[in-house]
Amino acid sequence: MFHAIWDYLSQICDVGIFVGLVTAALLVFAYWLVRLMTESLLLSTLFAPVMLLGGLASNHFFITHFIVLMQDPDSNTVLGIAAGIISAMLIMLILTRVAYAVGDMRARTRRTAPT
Repeated sequence: MFHAIWDYLSQICDVGIFVGLVTAALLVFAYWLVRLMTESLLLSTLFAPVMLLGGLASNHFFITHFIVLMQDPDSNTVLGIAAGIISAMLIMLILTRVAYAVGDMRARTRRTAPT
């Protein structure tokens, strides 16, 4: 199983210069956006690797399954990477909100518990 995961990660990371530059540019913008929304350096730093893998996995998925959004292959690459980064960002924001809600509920039950 470890080798299958390693092979998939090596396929995802096997990209050209254009894909790397587009991913880096969109990742910097998404990092800034998460930092602006959460006002936390730690959260934006933790989100960055997940958004990077989301963008690269989405690009690999679009290429593997021949999903074409536009006729221009470069535009299709940009849209695929952007879709992956946005979906990874949304998933991480939802997970963060759920973690905050669970922590808040636990704190409330500790305060209201009879001693």
